[in-house]
Amino acid sequence: MTRASLVVLQHCPASVLSLLLAIHLLYTPVAIAADALENPRLPDVRLLIDVSAESVSQHESLFLRQWLKAYLQLLPVGARVGVWRYAGTVDEVMPYRTTEARVWHDLPLVNTQGRSDLPAALAVANADPAAADSEFETTIVVVTDNGIKVSASPISNAHATRDLLTELVPAMVDAGITVHTVALGDTSDSFLLRALAHGTNGLDFEAKSLEDLPRVILQLLDITSPASAVVVHDQGFSLADHDRELRMLLTHPAGTTVSLVDSAQAIWSHDSVPPGTTWLAGSTLDVVTLPTPTPGRWEWRDVAQNHSVIRVSDGAGILADELPFVLSAGSHQSWRLALPTEGGALIQDGFALNVEVIDPQGGLQVVPLAAEGSGVAGEQYVAKLPKFDLPGRYRVQASVEHQDITRRITTWVEVLPTVLNRSITTRAKVASEQNFQQPVLGLAALSTIALVVLMWVLRQRRLRKLELWHRRFQDSD
Repeated sequence: MTRASLVVLQHCPASVLSLLLAIHLLYTPVAIAADALENPRLPDVRLLIDVSAESVSQHESLFLRQWLKAYLQLLPVGARVGVWRYAGTVDEVMPYRTTEARVWHDLPLVNTQGRSDLPAALAVANADPAAADSEFETTIVVVTDNGIKVSASPISNAHATRDLLTELVPAMVDAGITVHTVALGDTSDSFLLRALAHGTNGLDFEAKSLEDLPRVILQLLDITSPASAVVVHDQGFSLADHDRELRMLLTHPAGTTVSLVDSAQAIWSHDSVPPGTTWLAGSTLDVVTLPTPTPGRWEWRDVAQNHSVIRVSDGAGILADELPFVLSAGSHQSWRLALPTEGGALIQDGFALNVEVIDPQGGLQVVPLAAEGSGVAGEQYVAKLPKFDLPGRYRVQASVEHQDITRRITTWVEVLPTVLNRSITTRAKVASEQNFQQPVLGLAALSTIALVVLMWVLRQRRLRKLELWHRRFQDSD
């Protein structure tokens, strides 16, 4: 970077700097290749947390911890998990390992140091070589209400931001690591977090208040640990013979005790659980793990339908290929689906299967794949999804129904305006001698931003001169 560029960066506000680097990053091609049907991988989730003490109360801090712990507890057996709190330092909250005993250290999550060293936290999360393990899908989740504050110097912070986006992000892409970011409140650097997420083919989320956190957590669960969810009708649901390792997130009003009624009409709660069951009770949510549930009709009692979910890690459900999390507007995508048959058909032939695509404006388009009575277990189905025209967040979900068994799997896709994303692709990029459009557009965009920044700097200098002249005039009087 030239000396003139550094001068501009020193006078540039953090938000403008982040926007400039974000646009530069968006013109870096991202290639994605994944096949979840043939090579399913276990989640490897590394959670980084930085929340200022000034922005949350003690009650809200407990709420944050409770939901983040629930998110990690819902990850399947064998998943790798690690948690770090960062500020001026990076502290381990939960050891990074593969274990069911996901125990948090007794450390407060809030940041009282006035610093936010995100580059150091990402370096710690990237330190383990397990990202190269083909058996795991490595994801870093950043939850913060800050930006980058490595020191009191804006120049140092600008350098750290530049190095993160231009050096660390490409290194994570090469290592196959995806970063998803969660911006809490109104004080976070949304430009930086968006650039960090999109630069690694991840999604950026915003929770204006902690009331939005449950919605974000469930979306993170969908994309970091894809699994079929049991669809609940009239406070009840049906389990198949092969369903194993059910993980439930049951929300409820404070002070309420929730319960489950199994197919034999036995009533289970936190104080009375079947052998092998784990039931973690919280003030407003419970997390329940049932390793071998009995098949048949179940009910839940005193459970709030909103933000509650039942996930099947092994059993009747849908296998889905991975979709890219970030696409440019106008993209076409196909989604391959299948119903597992290992050890016998988990859902018998004759099921109905369809895909629903909900666009950012709430519009619904349905792609039917198998009419009721025609679905064949073990056969692959390819859904040709509608063109992603509107910029914004799409929900894509597949549903299977057979008799009283209903399962659904959901993923999320962010569509960016075409003018900013002509180089984001879902396959390896093939160079063409005649394809000069992307470099020209990239240069034009960067030149425009540089001109805007320069005009801003000149205007600030002019205002300072006018203020100085005004003071001198007053002093002369």
